[in-house]
Amino acid sequence: MLVSIIIPYYKDEKNIFYSVKSAINQNYRDIEVIVIDDENSETSKRNLLKIKKNNRKIKVISTKKNLGVSQARNLGIKYASGKLVAFLDSDDLWKKDKLSRQVHFMNKNKLDFCYTNYYGFVGSDIKYNVEIEKTLDYNKLLNECPISCSSVLLKKDILDKNKFRNLQTKEDYELWLRIAKKKYKFGGVNKLLTGYRAVSYT
Repeated sequence: MLVSIIIPYYKDEKNIFYSVKSAINQNYRDIEVIVIDDENSETSKRNLLKIKKNNRKIKVISTKKNLGVSQARNLGIKYASGKLVAFLDSDDLWKKDKLSRQVHFMNKNKLDFCYTNYYGFVGSDIKYNVEIEKTLDYNKLLNECPISCSSVLLKKDILDKNKFRNLQTKEDYELWLRIAKKKYKFGGVNKLLTGYRAVSYT
């Protein structure tokens, strides 16, 4: 089953190579990587061309103007060919078995939406771990958003009907709430498979 991995990119030259590498190096091989170039500059074109070179699994889609992360992800969804969609921010990382564990877990438990535990890191140092409940629903999500966007894997047909809204912040949380309210089945893999790059941590 093809998984489409959507990575929005905007002025993150320092980290994008590592993010894409962690996607391409998944031991689940039936993937496509869709990088949305929301910077669309000579620098971004040059850097993303280097990343794409000689790898047919990687597609780069350029926006005509800066759209912001919500609309960039929505554009990625439009171009996605997979039955499942995963999101990965340009500064975050995955463990190599992230997708394989999630796909297996989703099939086994008949899930619509899957997430993982995650860890926050600065440089090479892990600063904290976040363990999320194995099951979440709308009422639980109302209290807080424990789900890292870069940990999410879900069915594309859900995203065809439910898009990210163009908010200043928490656009992912708002979408998870709308999806959960429609009674889609959520479940989490109890493994630290996603790395969230913390800008600073004290």
